[in-house]
Amino acid sequence: MELMTFCNTLFHACFIPIYIYKEGTLTKSFPHQENFTLPTDECINVLQHSEQTVSYYITSYHSLYGYVRLDKTQESIILGPVNYLPYTNNQLFHMRREFQVPTGKAEEFNTFFQNIPRINSEQFFNILTFVHYTLTNNLVPAHQICPIPSAQIESNPVAGEPLAGDSAAVSDNEGSHITDSINKDYFSDSYIFSDSGIQNNSELLEKKLLPYIEAGDVDGLQNYFASMPLNANVGMIASDHLRQTKNTFIVTITLVSRAAIKGGLSSFHSYKLSDTYIRQMETLTTIDDISALSYHAILDFTERTRSSGLPLKGAGTDMYHVITYVQEHMNEKISVESIARDLGFNRSYLSRRFKQELGFDLSSFINRCKLEASKNLLTYTNKSLSDISIYLCFSSQSHFQNLFKKQFGLTPMQYRRQTKK
Repeated sequence: MELMTFCNTLFHACFIPIYIYKEGTLTKSFPHQENFTLPTDECINVLQHSEQTVSYYITSYHSLYGYVRLDKTQESIILGPVNYLPYTNNQLFHMRREFQVPTGKAEEFNTFFQNIPRINSEQFFNILTFVHYTLTNNLVPAHQICPIPSAQIESNPVAGEPLAGDSAAVSDNEGSHITDSINKDYFSDSYIFSDSGIQNNSELLEKKLLPYIEAGDVDGLQNYFASMPLNANVGMIASDHLRQTKNTFIVTITLVSRAAIKGGLSSFHSYKLSDTYIRQMETLTTIDDISALSYHAILDFTERTRSSGLPLKGAGTDMYHVITYVQEHMNEKISVESIARDLGFNRSYLSRRFKQELGFDLSSFINRCKLEASKNLLTYTNKSLSDISIYLCFSSQSHFQNLFKKQFGLTPMQYRRQTKK
């Protein structure tokens, strides 16, 4: 297979940057780009000294670069960086320094990295498996792809600076990929919730931190962090400090996600977001990075709770089930009739009861939820208006556009341009 054609096709399929190197020299990049967005010398040095034919590197800004070596042609491919979470302004600031971005090129640099599709580590490792197998005919399963071993990183320093990925990257490699067994152990193991240290932490969170999340009070939460930085103590629940910090993160995010649900964020989206953060956390190799992600996650849950504006507190048990049903069936054609049928209500009773308890009718709530979902699709994906309209089961694209403008005062495209700046 012609390598240039393969990489060009792969880039246009997934839009992850791809770089071809021949004996250590860059020969082609997809897309074509300025020098200041190319992988740093440190990154290249680490990856090209890998003993594995497929591996990855975790950067100081929590992104992943993948590496595939083609021994027969003395060529190699670097893919990335990828990150599931959007880059913060602070991350971009430090990245610009690391990439040595010229004066006046900050906006161009930011745009390049913000436009890279966000995917989680599991998806990225599957892409690496596919690329490696296609080009070498040698199958390395995604869960067996390893980070660059610390011994190799330490033996190949760049300009005397320590490289990202210390010994913890090796000792904790098994925790780098979330597996079903880890999730099952976490949710089923009762000692996590009965241990006295956990109970003390829960009491602290419930009294001081969780009320801000439940209320969607971002300003109050930031003021709380300013006066009392997050420093959860959950007792000893692991054999080393890194694993201890990761377990503490899992416990904290679990409690935070439940507070967000109480505040109005749907259980479906809260649990999905919780899983996303836990997967991201498992790729990290330093305690400082995990602490920073914990802070980011708590603020994110709080902001989403505030933005959701969902009226769960005013809903009784029956109407709570109706609300969560709507949230979990966004991409289906649902109506008052279908909800009543599926949940065992009389249609007239359901409409009347919903309006009495929540102050607006159920059909309006369905549209509102779909429109909120469309905002995320407009912001975080490149799906066309037609695709979004079809996915969310609006009767037509024009109907979707009219409802969106009526609800938010902007057309969908105006909203997309505004949020992607």
